[in-house]
Amino acid sequence: MSIDEAAFERDLKTMSKSDLLKKYPASKLHPDVELMVEVVGEEIGNLRRELGKRLDELEKQIGDSAQDRRSVTLSSRELRIDVERMVSEQGGEIARLRHEIVALKSEVDLLRSAVPPSTIKTKDAARLLREIGEKR
Repeated sequence: MSIDEAAFERDLKTMSKSDLLKKYPASKLHPDVELMVEVVGEEIGNLRRELGKRLDELEKQIGDSAQDRRSVTLSSRELRIDVERMVSEQGGEIARLRHEIVALKSEVDLLRSAVPPSTIKTKDAARLLREIGEKR
């Protein structure tokens, strides 16, 4: 009883040793082929074990990576909150300084309108501005 060699080659690559021996009993095989079935079966088993180990390693790396992503997400969220708080605080400070600048400009404009420009000397203007600054 002969076997289909193409089917046997295909099965040799895809089936386990025990399945091959069930489908192709030793009585149908040449002794060299039987030895080849054992060797290939062992190799398939080794490859399956190796793939299982690699799969376990990859799953662990994926888990570690997911944990890292979560911590980075938390860190970036905390950083964003800190930046928003700082911008808010700085915005308040900037608004206060703008208000102060407007007030100072108003006082300078008031002083300019009270005293004609031809009578103000540079030293007097500097002194007046210092006095205004000290009053604040």
